[in-house]
Amino acid sequence: MDTSNLIALGALIVAVLGLFPQFYGMFSKKKTKNKIDKTSEKVESKTEEQQKENIEKEPMPPMLRILMLVVFAVAIFLIEIIIFGIIAHLCGVNVDLATMSLIWKVIFYSLFFIPGVFLFLAFLTFVANTTD
Repeated sequence: MDTSNLIALGALIVAVLGLFPQFYGMFSKKKTKNKIDKTSEKVESKTEEQQKENIEKEPMPPMLRILMLVVFAVAIFLIEIIIFGIIAHLCGVNVDLATMSLIWKVIFYSLFFIPGVFLFLAFLTFVANTTD
């Protein structure tokens, strides 16, 4: 196992973990809740803080959503390829499509599925936000 593969894998994992807060904000469906003050029975005018809490946050711009989906697809693909290379090295398989057995080729091509889903979602987001 090459040390450079482990360093690259570690760097990719840290980079993807650093992206989780942005992706959480992108995919979260939570709406802000209207907080009702039960301690006071009479209706009072809302303060600035309560008004800020009740304002729904603006949705993420479509181009930023597309960019984040593409970045996430690339990061997942790189992590998958590095892990595949590590496992193939440990099993003694040469990572060459001409010499790999059929099962290893199927596993290799299946690595494209998850990044493909993210790229497809990015394409759908792009198409949904275009005008005729």
